[in-house]
Formats: sequence, structure tokens, C-alpha cells
Amino acid sequence: MFTTGKICQTNKHVLTLILIKMKKLLIIISLAIVSTSIMAQDSDEIKTLFSKDARNGGYFGLDFGYGQLEDHNLVNTGVRASWILAHNLGIGLAANGFFTDFTYNKPKEEYHNIQGGSAGFIIEPIVGARLPVHLSVPLYFGVGGAAFTTSYKDYYSDPINDNYDENSVMYYDDFDMYLTFKPGVEIELNLLRFFRLGIGGYYTFTTDIELAGLDKDGLNGWQAGVSLKFGRF
Repeated sequence: MFTTGKICQTNKHVLTLILIKMKKLLIIISLAIVSTSIMAQDSDEIKTLFSKDARNGGYFGLDFGYGQLEDHNLVNTGVRASWILAHNLGIGLAANGFFTDFTYNKPKEEYHNIQGGSAGFIIEPIVGARLPVHLSVPLYFGVGGAAFTTSYKDYYSDPINDNYDENSVMYYDDFDMYLTFKPGVEIELNLLRFFRLGIGGYYTFTTDIELAGLDKDGLNGWQAGVSLKFGRF
């Protein structure tokens, strides 16, 4: 049988061996980490969006879109300017305008349509920016206004030519403001180093709007669009 003293001595000896082995293992692991860090310092160093080594850029874009507003065709045009952080995130400003086709009121010889626009800021995560074909996810937040308009031909006497002439007159019957959020997904093609073509789909959300001839959520809906982007990506 082992005595108590011998057991304590044996335990101390085992603990000493374990500590020695652990020290050696820690030294080996530390050396491996240091050597790996030195080897990867140039190629695999972690970079942040705002580090001095991050390559930032920016672009100016022209947007063209098409959608439906109830039973009418809707055309949307706009511009945007964004700063791109480390190829992967765009932050900027955007503005757009839209109009629908006209409805003809034959008895009064009047044309009616809805038109408006908005301005705000855009956040645009970019996935796989270095690839020839990649994705971007523009998220637009803005403040806008829309108007119900009436147009007609105003005929008047032209004494110089001794006949009647006509002049187009347009006025706003109704107007309202709204807040809008427009998320989208774009497939981007790197056609040139300074030019990208984006083809996308978007959905417009707005706060309730009170406008003659339009439901309160009438501006909500899908749009398809094309974006032309010029800059340093």
C-alpha cells in the first residue's frame, strides 16, 4: 500500500510533468501563430472600411424605370451619387421624378395624369463587386410629393396671322406629400472600369396619400429599371 506521503509525492511529480508538457505546447502554438501572422501580413491582413489601405471610390448614376399606377403606365427617371467604401458599400443621395400617361376627358376636352417625385438618401450593399456580374441591393429612403394635374388646349385669336392659335395649359387640381421607402435588387455588369450597367427590380412603399383619383396606397407597387453608373468602383 502507498503511504500518504508517497501519494502526495507522486501527485506532485505528475503535476510537474503536466506543466512542463503544457509549457512546451504553448510555446509551439505561440510560435506557429506568430509565424503565420508574419507570412500573412501582406496578403491576408484584415482591412476595415475606413482603414488607409481600403480603396474607396464613388459614382454618378442615371436611373430609368417603368411600372404601373393602378390602370396607368408609370415612367420614372432619377439620378444618384454615391460614395463607395472598400468596394462593398455605397452611401449617397438620390432624387427621382415620375409621371403617368394621360386620361382624356372627352366632354371637357381635358387630359388628366398624376406626376411627382422625391429626394432622399440611398444605402447600397454590393455583393461580389470584383466579379464581372454581381449583385447590389439599393435601399432608398426619401420624402416626396405627388399631384393630380389637368391639361387642356386654350384657343385664342392670333391677329398677326388672322386665325386662331392654341396654347397648352396645365394646372394642379390636388397635391399631397409622403414618405417613401424603395428597396431593390440589381444585377450589375462591369462593362468598363468606369462604367456599370444595372438591371433591377424595385418595390415602392409610401405613407398614405390623399390625392384625387388615387387610392391612399396607390403609389405602392413594383417597378423594373435600368441604371447607368459612371465612376470609380
